[in-house]
Amino acid sequence: MNASYLESVIAQFEYYKLLGEKTFAQLRDEQLLWQHNPESNSVASIVKHLWGNMLSRWTNFLTEDGEKLWREREAEFDNDIASRAEMLTKWNEGWAVLLDTLRALKPEDLDKIVYIRNQGHTVVEAINRQLAHYPYHVGQIVYIGKMAAEAWTSLSIPRGATDQFNKEKFSQPPHREHFTNEFLQKTAGDDAQDLEKDAATLFAEAWVRAFNAHDIDDILGHYSDDIEFYSPLIKKLEFNKEGMIRGKPELKRYFERGLAAYPGLNFIVHNIFTGVDTVTVYYTSVNGMLAAETFWLDAGGKAKRVICQYSAEPSRY
Repeated sequence: MNASYLESVIAQFEYYKLLGEKTFAQLRDEQLLWQHNPESNSVASIVKHLWGNMLSRWTNFLTEDGEKLWREREAEFDNDIASRAEMLTKWNEGWAVLLDTLRALKPEDLDKIVYIRNQGHTVVEAINRQLAHYPYHVGQIVYIGKMAAEAWTSLSIPRGATDQFNKEKFSQPPHREHFTNEFLQKTAGDDAQDLEKDAATLFAEAWVRAFNAHDIDDILGHYSDDIEFYSPLIKKLEFNKEGMIRGKPELKRYFERGLAAYPGLNFIVHNIFTGVDTVTVYYTSVNGMLAAETFWLDAGGKAKRVICQYSAEPSRY
């Protein structure tokens, strides 16, 4: 048993983390909280359970029992996560503790004894236990995602593509390579950009749906508490003379005035553009005006700064 074992398990954990994140990117916020029935778990509650388990198992891994006294396992299955941002914070926190711990281990640690509920495990046994546990739950997340998503993008070999996939693999000479390399190395480049684009597009689509439903709570869920919002309509609706709003309470009052002023509001999206932590929605707004609205997103995926711009000419769409 040597360093290659640690490298292999780290790569496998990273691979299953990636599958979860590719699933999140294909789901709307409300789909993350969906339960098939009261006895089943939502994606968000599975994430919450993984988070609790990871913090407990991997905090002070070599020196403390893996079932911490401060862990509240039963509460991990309560479906009470309020937002995508809260879910992702827990997801990233749990995986960070796990991966940081594994990267700090040395080959000579692998035969040491650690305890989980007073049951002794070698370090290898403890790692393998979680290497079975976490992919089990990630598989649940992917399965729920496939049921809930409007249009699912396969995370493995798509149907009908097996022959071509095998042809490409067998065209190469036999060689030693970890099976995760092609996924994780791709993710470091183009695939990471695709994931960012997917998340930005989902944000924009959910934002439009919230406005078209005139659901003020759903609308506000897309903005951070310290939002800075700029729009010429702020002046037009005589909300203030600056054309700028700071903070979610003021933004709520402005949106309530706008929805009252335009009871027939129904945005029509023509294109969505993505950049570095930004998304721009190009759409037909109220009274047939063309609009381009740019959102700067924070680490939790909420808009922290928004600039709205309108064309002087009416929409021709």
